[in-house]
Amino acid sequence: MKRLMLFLFVAYSTLIFAQNNIDREYELDGVIISALTIECMGNEFLTFEIVNTNPYAVSVTWREEISINGKKIGEGDDFLKSFFVEANATLVGDCTFKESSYIEKRLNRGGYLRNLTSFDLNSINVNKK
Repeated sequence: MKRLMLFLFVAYSTLIFAQNNIDREYELDGVIISALTIECMGNEFLTFEIVNTNPYAVSVTWREEISINGKKIGEGDDFLKSFFVEANATLVGDCTFKESSYIEKRLNRGGYLRNLTSFDLNSINVNKK
């Protein structure tokens, strides 16, 4: 009985972990966009590292599609992101929230927990500058 309970616990924990492992990577026209989880002020955020491997500067745009607590959000121009990245340079977000894009992954707002259920970057475009 103990082994069955242990097996069920491990299987359930693995399933939960797999569902929350939403970090991913996109690659297009010499640009690599990696989704990274960072912790800031006790909350978790998804940010992006944008690596330009090209010998020229690029502009990178995308539209974020986001679900929080199972509800799809992400309509309108607030979810259209645009970045300029120099040749052979990297742009990455951190807790200063000055560069890159940020999506709340696990955020506690006044006792209400907001969890990122899913995300995707749609209509990714890379243009030579």
